[in-house]
Amino acid sequence: MCKILNISVSIIPIGDPEPKDVEYLAEQLMAKCGNCVVGDRIDMPAGVYSPIRMQYMASLLLQKLLEAYSTTPPGTKLLGVTNADLYVPGLEYVSGQAELKGQGAVISLKRLYGVRMVKVAFHEIGHTLGLQHCEDSFCVMHYSRYGKEIDTTSDRFCRRCTVKLDAAIN
Repeated sequence: MCKILNISVSIIPIGDPEPKDVEYLAEQLMAKCGNCVVGDRIDMPAGVYSPIRMQYMASLLLQKLLEAYSTTPPGTKLLGVTNADLYVPGLEYVSGQAELKGQGAVISLKRLYGVRMVKVAFHEIGHTLGLQHCEDSFCVMHYSRYGKEIDTTSDRFCRRCTVKLDAAIN
């Protein structure tokens, strides 16, 4: 059994993600984090869409999420969940982006389903807790860009990342 982190996560649906996907993600994160709630859906913010790429810039979406929820208690992690296609400059697409040692993260369900979305969400939450990418290919913090790479990681932190988390949280 995976150690429960004992943190609060607030999932914020952005745009029109499938409600069943959001609920599944909330159930899975509740088991991993200890407390997870689904907040009210918000519209996709203006200014994050690139008509040239026909995608949404992940860093701008994250910034808009944090601005919209600036009064969220400091210990609560915000996880924006969208079905929009996200990108960062230099990459074709991304499944998520987070603030390292920060409060927020966003993920796109565009190319994710089931366990993959849970792994990506937990990976991004790990970044908000201060974890960087891990060399252990089975650790959820391992950099995994494509579906098959995500499939080969576990949905847990490796021993090394768990020790780093314990030091950061306690």
